[in-house]
Amino acid sequence: RISISYYFLLKKFFLKKNLLSKRIFLKKNNLLKIFKESKFFLNFETTWIEGGIKICKECHMMLLLLLGRKNLSFLNLDFNFNLKPSKTLTTKERKK
Repeated sequence: RISISYYFLLKKFFLKKNLLSKRIFLKKNNLLKIFKESKFFLNFETTWIEGGIKICKECHMMLLLLLGRKNLSFLNLDFNFNLKPSKTLTTKERKK
């Protein structure tokens, strides 16, 4: 069994893409500059309210995907995170 962390994979990706192509060995301080210049680490400013709204939207979408994956399509999730049945549930559906 091989266990590799995401940090290790990310580090190797950036080393392969940036460092090995330039044949320059950089210190850790310069690695942060490479992260800033990449498309994966974007820096932007937002207010707490906008950030909270974005997180709530993402959580809502994640829970909807989870409901679909668990075959619970008979339940509706509203924006207040309340689960409501879309039809009268059978006994099997209630147990599920």
